[in-house]
Amino acid sequence: MGEPMAWEDSLPFDDIDGEGVLAAMREVGLDPLPWIQQGRARTLLYTGARHPEGGQTSVIRNEHYERFRRPEDEWLPEIKVVVRTPDAS
Repeated sequence: MGEPMAWEDSLPFDDIDGEGVLAAMREVGLDPLPWIQQGRARTLLYTGARHPEGGQTSVIRNEHYERFRRPEDEWLPEIKVVVRTPDAS
């Protein structure tokens, strides 16, 4: 929604490493890297058992789901495994 962000031409928002999300956060003044590198962390588990109801977020989510629905709701053939190796540095 709205005007494209400055980084969108060179970095996809849905980058597999999350770089697009981090770039978006930095652009609006929410740089999480200092906290990630120094702060305490928590692991959260979202099971999808409860979805938010109503509001603009639900409308956007539902439109996205309908637009990109797979035949017979089949998603498993689209899952790809990405193997990462630690940097040598």
